[in-house]
Amino acid sequence: MKRSAGVLAAAAIMLVIVGCGSDSTTGPSEQNAQVGGLWSYSTDALSGGTGVSCFISNVDLSLNQTGTTFTGNANGGRINCMVDGQTVLDSSFGSQVVVNGTMSGNNVSFDIETPAWHHSGSVSVSGNRMSGTVTLTIDLGGTTGSVDIACNWRAARHGT
Repeated sequence: MKRSAGVLAAAAIMLVIVGCGSDSTTGPSEQNAQVGGLWSYSTDALSGGTGVSCFISNVDLSLNQTGTTFTGNANGGRINCMVDGQTVLDSSFGSQVVVNGTMSGNNVSFDIETPAWHHSGSVSVSGNRMSGTVTLTIDLGGTTGSVDIACNWRAARHGT
């Protein structure tokens, strides 16, 4: 009889442990958006005050997500910067690394190359669009030197 009571107690404990351990799902509002895949990225006019504006267009983001973090690459496209209406930078965007990517629900945050090029924003409910604000410190050389610029960015999944 003692043995049966011990077996039943052990079985009850196992059911409690298994029951608690198996509930790993979260509600829809607690799930993180998925950003892995290919995206088309661009910015509005980046304004640095004192007559500085920059545009970034046609950049492809390739993102790899694991849980709440992601990394990737930013390739192609162009960056064009003007000071008082005169072009001081017009070049191919080249290839950059996406770092420090994090997700919290639909909120997204990442840097391109360094924290000096920081993005924050959100992923749309459909999961096919992202947008937010970007801050960038860029050295334009000459008498302009290093400037801080800010604007809105947006990205859409390829094929949407």
